[in-house]
Amino acid sequence: MKRFVIISILIIIIGCSLFQKKKEGDGYIYVKNIPGRDVEESELNAKKKILEIGLGELIRGESMTVDGESVRKIVESSTEGYVYDFSILAKRKKDIMTEIDAKGKVNQKAVLDALRQRYKDIGRPRLMVLIDETIEGQKNKPGYTITENEIVSQFAIFDFIDKEQFIQIIAKEGDKMYGAFDNPTARAKALEAASKLEAEILLVGKTEVNNAGDVGKHLGGEVTGLQSMQSIVRFKLINVGTAGIIAALNENAAYPHINPMTGAQESIKKVIQKAYPEVRKQVEQKWKPGTMIRLVMEGLTYDQVVDRGLLGEIRRIPGVNAVVERSGVQEGNKVVVEVEALYGGNELYKRMRERKRTLGIEFQGKEVRAGLVHIQVNQ
Repeated sequence: MKRFVIISILIIIIGCSLFQKKKEGDGYIYVKNIPGRDVEESELNAKKKILEIGLGELIRGESMTVDGESVRKIVESSTEGYVYDFSILAKRKKDIMTEIDAKGKVNQKAVLDALRQRYKDIGRPRLMVLIDETIEGQKNKPGYTITENEIVSQFAIFDFIDKEQFIQIIAKEGDKMYGAFDNPTARAKALEAASKLEAEILLVGKTEVNNAGDVGKHLGGEVTGLQSMQSIVRFKLINVGTAGIIAALNENAAYPHINPMTGAQESIKKVIQKAYPEVRKQVEQKWKPGTMIRLVMEGLTYDQVVDRGLLGEIRRIPGVNAVVERSGVQEGNKVVVEVEALYGGNELYKRMRERKRTLGIEFQGKEVRAGLVHIQVNQ
């Protein structure tokens, strides 16, 4: 009898374990005893559990190497578009909580697309470079500096904005952006320009190259004719969406050459080569993929936004990780929030247009770019 009881318990445990994961062949993932304060919260938690299990199976099946942060981001993101054919199998009250058993399927294509998008954002963020460069007292105009060219050439982890677009911005706003490394006003202008060009990271820097004189004389020996060109490069990498500093570095190098300009170029090249490993390390550690987008909804009051559950609907858009209400959310006849998403403002706007009926509003875009979506809502 005792042996029978033990075997029965083992069968129940194994059965529950299989129930929690998946019944082979039907494509559903089954979860059990999922708690929540009400049925709606239990349903959301069940979908997250289904997505978590399905994501784990998908990663193993695809032989993918995925960091825990990426898994967390996708699971904590909206389950809409990721989990489908969801149904509640059982529902019960437990103290003040509601527990459910449920089943659902995971949209593998949508999850894989989200992972690929996330790794695209992590691995190759889009970057705009703005350098103030002085060589032997001669200032070089941003957009045409040796340092910028070397960074574009050597920083392989980044995609860079189109050079022609950048030159157009420099021609229009260059004076206002000059000194962005030290000057907060110029840096704000540079961040605005970077956002318009849909850059995710802004690199602002300052390069100074000086001639330390003849190498031989400098070392206390005979004159050699080789000029010691010494470069100091300082720069910061800034998240365009949040204005937070991702990486910062000061580096220097010297290069002897009979031609001072060639020596300057080579010394700058040495600096960038030395800086690259540390920059890459800092970016990999601190770069948080997912753009912070300022969403301005004109023509609505905050009460209308709350009554319609609009922020919750935006939160459910696939790829949206968070909707953050800042102080001063109501600005005149505008409601302003920040949306953290796995893509930029253009994609967010497109997805909002696709979900107009769900959002419950009619609207047109007034301004749409990487870090800003400004819409006019029609009452």
